[in-house]
Amino acid sequence: MNDKTDSQQSDAPTVAGGLIIPDLSAITTMQNDNMQKMKAAVQAASQGLQDIVAAQRTTLQQTIENLQKSLNSSVGTAKIGQDATPDIQPEIDNLNLTVDNLSKAADTLTSSTSKSFDAINKSMEQSLTTIEQVAQKFSSGG
Repeated sequence: MNDKTDSQQSDAPTVAGGLIIPDLSAITTMQNDNMQKMKAAVQAASQGLQDIVAAQRTTLQQTIENLQKSLNSSVGTAKIGQDATPDIQPEIDNLNLTVDNLSKAADTLTSSTSKSFDAINKSMEQSLTTIEQVAQKFSSGG
């Protein structure tokens, strides 16, 4: 059996030799919540990086495949004996596509990171507010 009264079991200050000690379980709960939010933010950033790497890999593979096709076509044209200059516009287009995709990937990373830090910042501000409220209650005796 527990000797504490109902008012002492939750959210009530504890009297210790005339000193009132507030229940700080709210702060503990808030900090645990902050840790969960930080964990989620890190996981989101990690997923964002994985998505960026996958997109870059796909883009570069497409670029290499298209370059190979163009080179094969140019070699075939040269063997026929035609005196034509190979068309490199597809390679230019592919490289522009690569640059565009890398720019989008960088934007995605920036956006993901900003959202993660905003979530962490908001959570920490809430914790600080809670700590300040507890400190005010503590300093006023309840």
